[in-house]
Amino acid sequence: MTYDQRMNRRMDYQISFWMHQQEKLRREEKAVKKGDPSEEKGRDGRETGSHGRG
Repeated sequence: MTYDQRMNRRMDYQISFWMHQQEKLRREEKAVKKGDPSEEKGRDGRETGSHGRG
């Protein structure tokens, strides 16, 4: 595999990962807008537990 092919593969991976992140954020925003406090609390606990804020 050439260097270019390796780089392209990495880009594809990063792009798909980014797309996945965007989709996740969108879903979370919808859940927050709906105003479900239990979902909100659970998500925040998980987020801060795994890798904190920012």
